[in-house]
Amino acid sequence: MNSSESAAGRRRQSMTSHESCGMRTPVLTVTAPSRALVCGEGWDAFDAARFERISSRVSALGWQLRFTDNVRLVRQRFAGDEATRARCLTEALRDPDTDLVMALRGGYGATRLLSLLDWKSLAEYSAPLIGLSDVTALTMALLAKAGKPGWQGPTLSWFDHNNDACDAAFMKAMREPRFLIETPAAGDEFSAEGILWGGNLTLIESLIGTEYLPRISGGIFVFEDVAEPAWRVDRMLNHLADAGILGSQKAILVGSLRGADDHAGAGQGRFDLGHCLEFIRQKCGLPIATGLPFGHIPETVTLPIGCSARVSLRHGKLTIAVDEPPVPANAPGVDAVRSPQWWF
Repeated sequence: MNSSESAAGRRRQSMTSHESCGMRTPVLTVTAPSRALVCGEGWDAFDAARFERISSRVSALGWQLRFTDNVRLVRQRFAGDEATRARCLTEALRDPDTDLVMALRGGYGATRLLSLLDWKSLAEYSAPLIGLSDVTALTMALLAKAGKPGWQGPTLSWFDHNNDACDAAFMKAMREPRFLIETPAAGDEFSAEGILWGGNLTLIESLIGTEYLPRISGGIFVFEDVAEPAWRVDRMLNHLADAGILGSQKAILVGSLRGADDHAGAGQGRFDLGHCLEFIRQKCGLPIATGLPFGHIPETVTLPIGCSARVSLRHGKLTIAVDEPPVPANAPGVDAVRSPQWWF
């Protein structure tokens, strides 16, 4: 038996033992690949009160929480040194009893781990990873190097927003074997099918020219960002276009870009997000849909990344459907432990 078969066997054995004892509480393991959870910018003290608050909120959704060794560590601004963060991430992804791996928070630091991870090992077996912002580097690299889809969705720290819509979207995505979202949007009407991929625009751009950015043609590119002015969004999108990435897609979905127009100017010198997106639409010849509630906003939706999706915009309604999302084997509210997914 090769190592991949062995890993899958351990997963099936774990499921069988759980099923024989009745349904178990789904396990969500929190790891910290990026910033530490500190009391404030420039602080070197772990924010224990916030940690307990957000952990309690996620536990109340029905998850049994586990934590890797580094979630309480503070080293400069990171949750431990690079070797520790890489080890803890790997242990979480490969734990046969973990149903879902959630990043503690985003921020910065995930790209420092990419050259340290054993991608062959992670390709053999890994639980799905969920996170936003800086975690995009990991979801993209897992797709490029290990062929593993994942989720763009809340980190543990996100639950400090106390937003019922975000909680509901997250739990619906984890429970249902088929992903479907319908939401108001604006832009060119279209219908397309392809791999849904993307995440934080700054992180996507940082991976251009590396082996950690998946080479996807005919896909649906989705992006978000925060506190990036329209001219910088324009520069990043043009970089993606000039690198031959955007032009090979079928459509672009635009999530939240909060703060993009804060300093857009006025009069003839105004340059805002609308100007940027119209330039990209004409340059790449692609339909662009705006208004997807995804990104650095309290009510963010949860999106499967790296999966074949059917996407359409009709009469002001954006529909995203994924038949085989990377759902965890067990989730709160699921009646029975699910079989290993196609991507294990």
